[in-house]
Amino acid sequence: MKYLFILLFLQGCGVKLKQTIDPEFIYYVNHYEDTKYRLTGDYINYPISVVFGTRRHAKEIARCDIRSYTTGEKRYTIIVDKKQWEKYNSEFLRLWVIYHEMGHCDLDLPHFDSHKDIMNSSISMAKDWNEWNILVQELFIGE
Repeated sequence: MKYLFILLFLQGCGVKLKQTIDPEFIYYVNHYEDTKYRLTGDYINYPISVVFGTRRHAKEIARCDIRSYTTGEKRYTIIVDKKQWEKYNSEFLRLWVIYHEMGHCDLDLPHFDSHKDIMNSSISMAKDWNEWNILVQELFIGE
């Protein structure tokens, strides 16, 4: 409890909480950031932590958690269920999860459930890298 108070006190004083990326996600976060920069010239908009945690319901693989503080600052955390992450062990699926959650946390995008899209609430696999690249381009520049 003492540590929670110190953490809250520091946050209230305007001390920024540091970004945490579990080593398991570094490759995928770097992939996202490199791709975003290549296509848009921009980096990730905010410090976004990516960690393992518990899911809120059975179908959830991951979620973007945004916490607002009285200072006006926001903390962005992508929380991934470890069992689901281990179950979806292909590179396509893991990239899809990170890009999808970054779409919420970094790009402030909602779900687009009307067609095959990275922001669709149901994961639909790209059949190959060419299709993946088209979906990524649509995510960042809408083409």
